[in-house]
Amino acid sequence: QSTCSLLYLHVLQMALLYPLDTVKVRCQAASLSSRKVLAEMYRSTGGNWPAIFGALYAGILPSMALSVLVGSVHYACFCATRRVLSRLAAAAAADSRSSSQPSAQGVAAASHAQHVMASHGATGTHYMTVEDDQEERHEQQQQDQQ
Repeated sequence: QSTCSLLYLHVLQMALLYPLDTVKVRCQAASLSSRKVLAEMYRSTGGNWPAIFGALYAGILPSMALSVLVGSVHYACFCATRRVLSRLAAAAAADSRSSSQPSAQGVAAASHAQHVMASHGATGTHYMTVEDDQEERHEQQQQDQQ
């Protein structure tokens, strides 16, 4: 469910911001201000609002398809990396519990997994410790039970 929500939010973000990107690109290509680009767009369409919106959203479908594909690959890689780091942390924790002297490799893996547990946030990728992640899961479970 959260993956679908992320997808919908990504599509909504593109739909809202794409016209701004179109104006920005036209400004850069023609070395004009945004006011002049919008005025030229208005003149070229004869003030027809559906045509203006069509010009602002020109090319959005291929761009959105590519963006969703790239976002999906990024999210899949993120999930796989997070799963591997979680397993490393669990293995290192089990190693430290089973022996009185944990191996240097186990300690290093646990430390690395602890401090590099990646979490995908709204603003991009940031880092959180495993404990923070476990607290978030626990809070989410409590909310789900209510």
